[in-house]
Amino acid sequence: MKIYHAVLFWGIFCLAFSTCPSKANANDSLRITKLEEGLSKLKESSGGTNWNDLIGNGVIALVGISIVGGLFRYFAAETKKRLTENFEERVIKVINEKKELVDLMINRVDTDQRLLKTKRIFLKGEENNELIKKVLKNVGFNFQNLITTVDDTKQEYDLILINNEHGTLENLSEIAEQVNRLPDKVLVFYFNTTNRRFPSESLSAEKADKVNFATNAAQLYGNLLNTLRYQDHIKKASIRKNY
Repeated sequence: MKIYHAVLFWGIFCLAFSTCPSKANANDSLRITKLEEGLSKLKESSGGTNWNDLIGNGVIALVGISIVGGLFRYFAAETKKRLTENFEERVIKVINEKKELVDLMINRVDTDQRLLKTKRIFLKGEENNELIKKVLKNVGFNFQNLITTVDDTKQEYDLILINNEHGTLENLSEIAEQVNRLPDKVLVFYFNTTNRRFPSESLSAEKADKVNFATNAAQLYGNLLNTLRYQDHIKKASIRKNY
């Protein structure tokens, strides 16, 4: 019971003197009143507890609580520090052990960023191109390299993207004939979500191998990027062949 009364005493003391310091003078009488009321109640419940013992036990309890709190904060900080250090050590170890793989991943990211910034795409087909443009924007494609009008086709481009998302194009055979006349370094990407297939049988065997597809939005980015990678490989091979 002494420990209980000691803790209760210090609780009453802290409560009585918890007023903001800037208002200390104005609230001195209120503090004393709170303390007297609390001590009176404490005395009634304590049955004549010795106040010297009570205060002494209170100090001990307060010091004990402070020590426990300090130890808790110390061990929590140390645990967090060690976990952070262990995580960093493990990451460094994995990077060192898988250096070739990490380098390959970094090079792949750099290459993809270069392709998205430099490759030119001719967007042909349905007028509603919002989904395709949204995907291109989200992956960081350079829209200055997006060709959308016939007059602009006089410029060189690396990929023709045929948008037949809703299956409304009626001139796919004509488009296939245009694809047959494209330079070897230009690849074809066909997008459709309604099972309306592209007439690849109308293409030469060499051209048919250079057509890639996507049938939903989830495939659009990955397959399109793979096509740009393949186009870049073909272009570099063609340049080396000419030297």
